Amino acid sequence: SQLWTADLARKTTSRLTRDQNDSYSPVWSPDGERIAFANDDTGTDDLYMQLASGTRPKLRLWAARGVDTDVTDWSADGRYLFFTGTPRAGTPNDQVWMLDMTDDSARVVLEGEFNQGGARLSPDGRWLAYVSDESGRPEVFVRSFPDLERKWQASIEGGVSAHWRKDGRELLFL
Repeated sequence: SQLWTADLARKTTSRLTRDQNDSYSPVWSPDGERIAFANDDTGTDDLYMQLASGTRPKLRLWAARGVDTDVTDWSADGRYLFFTGTPRAGTPNDQVWMLDMTDDSARVVLEGEFNQGGARLSPDGRWLAYVSDESGRPEVFVRSFPDLERKWQASIEGGVSAHWRKDGRELLFL
């Protein structure tokens, strides 16, 4: 699979990536100029960024080294790129990771004995929504950010695919 962009005004599409292997899970930068995504040309699911115009080659942001990645969100200030990481060895559980774009360092934000992923940061950067199966089924949870100390469950009958309303006053999920 490759990434494409669509110009809705002109009703045209353009192929963004022309990679040897799959490119997937695209996320727009807050300024709309760049797209972050995962690609497995190197044999691991590395994180890349490319200008939305496609005028320059992709830039590798982070070499995954044994972690399958799925990009989920870019913070409103452009500093953090969130992704779900699934280690190829060790714990079989999905984990919430964060790439700090100021120093190109990536770290696990949420890990445990259950799957956690799909992280979405609120527009004001104060709350991190994510999906966890710690209750026995996927549910949406919210934690304070960046301290992660306060936590509550947002869904009650199962939930996935959390998204903040643009003003951050509501959390939507399936």
